[in-house]
Amino acid sequence: MLKLLPMIQRMPRRLDRLSRALEQGRFSTRSRVLADTGDRRYLTRLAAGSLLTVLATATGITGAILLGHAGGPQLSAGLSLYELLSYSLLLAAGALALRALSSILRARD
Repeated sequence: MLKLLPMIQRMPRRLDRLSRALEQGRFSTRSRVLADTGDRRYLTRLAAGSLLTVLATATGITGAILLGHAGGPQLSAGLSLYELLSYSLLLAAGALALRALSSILRARD
C-alpha cells in the first residue's frame, strides 16, 4: 500500500491536467488507423478484388463492343480480326471474373 502512495498523490494533478487539455481542445491520442495487420490485409484484399472486378468488366465490355463492329481485316473465310480480338477479350474477361470470384470466396475462410 505504501508503494502506491506516490502515485495516488500525483493522481489529482494528472486529472486536472487532462481535464484542462480536454477543455482547451489540446487533448489528443496517438493511434494508427491501420496498425493491425488484419485491417491492412482486409483492405489489400478489398482493393485487389475491386480492381480485378473492374478490369474484368472493362475487358468484357470492350470485347462485346468490338464483337458488334462489322468488318475489319479478314483472317480466314469466316473470321475477321475484330472477331478474333473480341472473342479473346471475352475469354480473358471470363477468366478474370472467375479469378475475382474465387479470390472473394477464398477470402471468406
